[in-house]
Amino acid sequence: PYSSRPAPLELRFAARVSGRGSRPEFTAEEIHEQEDIISRGFSQLSLATLYELFKSQLAGREAARQRLVTTTWELEASERYTTFLNRLQHENKDRLITSDEELQRIRNVFSDRSPDLDDDINYLQAVYDDD
Repeated sequence: PYSSRPAPLELRFAARVSGRGSRPEFTAEEIHEQEDIISRGFSQLSLATLYELFKSQLAGREAARQRLVTTTWELEASERYTTFLNRLQHENKDRLITSDEELQRIRNVFSDRSPDLDDDINYLQAVYDDD
């Protein structure tokens, strides 16, 4: 379904210059070698057509600038989210420390009562054994 013939040199050059080509169709050396053909091709274009090429080049440049702005804002959002996650981690560490301290206080309360607890356990075991 695709033509095996490449696009005319003028069209390939225009696509490259206007930023519409996904990759360069030819190298700088090839452009230099074909400079006369390219010049003749462009000289045959009307001023209005050349102006449209110029405007498409400006639009492509603006699109690239907008991609840069978008990327910059994505980076800013990522950095702010990282800051948020770091603060959240810090708060969770503080809660964990508080929980550890609270757990230690509870252990201390029970360890102070350990003889009573042993008596209670022994009493409950004896009642259970009697049944």
